[in-house]
Amino acid sequence: MHFSYVFKLSVPIFMGYFPLGVAFGILAKSMGVSAFIAIALSTLAYGGAAQFMMLSLFSAGTGLFEVFIVSYLVNLRHTFYGLALLKEYKDLKFRLFNIAT
Repeated sequence: MHFSYVFKLSVPIFMGYFPLGVAFGILAKSMGVSAFIAIALSTLAYGGAAQFMMLSLFSAGTGLFEVFIVSYLVNLRHTFYGLALLKEYKDLKFRLFNIAT
């Protein structure tokens, strides 16, 4: 595959994530979060909803264990999305792993 082909395929995804990233950056800045922490949350958080939720929890002084549990529960929905696709994954070697991701 050529770069230009892949780039054209990724433009719609970029158009969806770019405004979300800008909104997250603005919110993080307004809450006094450092750029390093905001980038780390963007890199390590599995879902966009979890990023916004973590900002609120950290600003409220919630402990890391509680943030981990809430993040896990927020992202648990992806498991159910994956379960709905079990038929589509029937030929994949690591289909249970694909459900979790």
